[in-house]
Amino acid sequence: MIEQLRIGAHVFSSDGKQIGTLSRIVVSGADLVVTGLVVDPSAHLGELLEPGGLDKSRDRAVPVALAKVTDAGITLACDPAAFAKLPLFERHQYVDAPVEAGHARFRVGEVVNYLASAFGLGAAPYVSENEEITFDLAPGSDALPDNAPVWRNAPHEEIGAVERTLADAATQRVTGLVIRRNSIDDRLVIVPADAISSVEDGVAHVELTDEELDHLPLYKDDHS
Repeated sequence: MIEQLRIGAHVFSSDGKQIGTLSRIVVSGADLVVTGLVVDPSAHLGELLEPGGLDKSRDRAVPVALAKVTDAGITLACDPAAFAKLPLFERHQYVDAPVEAGHARFRVGEVVNYLASAFGLGAAPYVSENEEITFDLAPGSDALPDNAPVWRNAPHEEIGAVERTLADAATQRVTGLVIRRNSIDDRLVIVPADAISSVEDGVAHVELTDEELDHLPLYKDDHS
């Protein structure tokens, strides 16, 4: 059952081994039901030094039915071998697109890959211009990443970033977002579900008046 989800929480397999950390939370529909988790598996140094290792897709899409939140983190109802067979969240494919001559692109981490390749430790950093990246998301779903921005629709302004997602343990419906306000005291407050108008492209949009924004309840972590 899912009640609280914090990006960066430790994720364990059914045999108690830590297999990664929570990197995104997948929500679906107008009711914002938590339908899946994205887990960033623990990478070994050898894997990072492989050709393109820093940019290689590793995150796995995990159905929420496999997850249970505990004080220690999130435990999955599968062993490491079964986890490794879950679908990749990020998918790379190549499409027909012209390559602009003389403008090779470098992705995040490719400079390191380039330096590593100079010493025989990695591959060349060039990334094809016709590479397309998609995500393993069902229609009508979106994923909240680490520090997902929260924007107020009117006035249109960024009011904070998501720290964790709260959900009903029985229905998995989102009951609120714990956000860190863009304020002097950097406090944690709870945005209720009925104030969330949408989640699109990793951004949460909310409808809050000035008074409602100023009186959002403070969040206290009982496990901190």
